[in-house]
Amino acid sequence: MAELANTDNLTLLRLHVAAVWGLRVPPLAPGDNDLPPDATVAAADGASHWELFQAATALGVVRLWRAEVPAAVRPALLARVAAARALPVDAPLPPGITREVALARTAPSRLTLAQARHRARALRPQDGPLFDWFDPGEAAYYSDPHRAPVFGVV
Repeated sequence: MAELANTDNLTLLRLHVAAVWGLRVPPLAPGDNDLPPDATVAAADGASHWELFQAATALGVVRLWRAEVPAAVRPALLARVAAARALPVDAPLPPGITREVALARTAPSRLTLAQARHRARALRPQDGPLFDWFDPGEAAYYSDPHRAPVFGVV
């Protein structure tokens, strides 16, 4: 599950899922999005064990389905996600469900999009203090070569 704001963020979401999970992801739109059967590039950290990815966006819910998930199973998976979303953000999640914040804006940006593009760069393991500032205690997660490339606006 993820929270996002606008159409630019749908592109960022697609790129994030593609990079982190080792998938070829088609352009995303609100509603159901099916991965092609040959979408898996490389299995990384359980990337091959999921069936549904759902993101809440200002444009509506975006669902990304694995090609192998039969239509008959989808309503039950949607019910499990709805139950998990009803839980408080800090509550433990049921087995088989994870929550991730892929992008969250907590304040208006002080940079224009052009400035951000100019300042964005690939982050390296030696950027551990930046990772810790962003997500305390998780520098090893973001420095893992299987997650590369990780980009940031510094």
